[in-house]
Amino acid sequence: MSNDGGRQVIKPATDESDTVARAQSIGGDEPQRIAIVGMSGRYAGADDLQDYWHNLSCGASTIRSLPARRVEHFERDGEMPVGGYLDDISTFDSLLFRINPAEARALDPQERLLLESAWACLDDAGYTSESLSRRARVGVFIGAMWNDYQSVGVELWRASGSVTEFSQHASIANRISHWFNFTGPSVAMNTACSSAMTALHFACESLARGDCDAALVGGVNLICMPIMRDC
Repeated sequence: MSNDGGRQVIKPATDESDTVARAQSIGGDEPQRIAIVGMSGRYAGADDLQDYWHNLSCGASTIRSLPARRVEHFERDGEMPVGGYLDDISTFDSLLFRINPAEARALDPQERLLLESAWACLDDAGYTSESLSRRARVGVFIGAMWNDYQSVGVELWRASGSVTEFSQHASIANRISHWFNFTGPSVAMNTACSSAMTALHFACESLARGDCDAALVGGVNLICMPIMRDC
């Protein structure tokens, strides 16, 4: 956040990032002041914000061909798709979050990604989940668009008659709230390409109304199924 001529200018988080925002009431008719105290994110070609800003400053393009390790999963003939690919979305430290590895494999990669990003965001802000939850009612506001991981469950059900794969936007916000013991609003929303900005807007509104004292805001957009290349 920067101060511009006495006005508080909030720099909102970009997609797939998490922001801890703390509100301070200043009374009267003046606008609510909100401080952004921590950020984290993973992006195509950038595993953290430092790499992301570096790519921006250099004008680097992070659009690339389909990684070799994923070609075998792409059964369609013809040209391989180019896109913004994140590395290692299949990796997840499940035991850190006390999630059984078998259950972790069934979770939407978007949920796993945001759990780790939320952890990194609090670390960037200088908080632990215990220190922050003791001080404030923390709301969680998540913007998410795709849930194509459900298709994996459909394919497994057709093959075996049973399914464990799970993909539901509400679970992303709720699992973060549950793990970090945050007791404020826990909401996931889908407004297509504006989902992350909508989550940020509702977090600011919630802070202004006093529904929560601090907010963790995140946005995620992973397209996991090859069929989505035509969308």
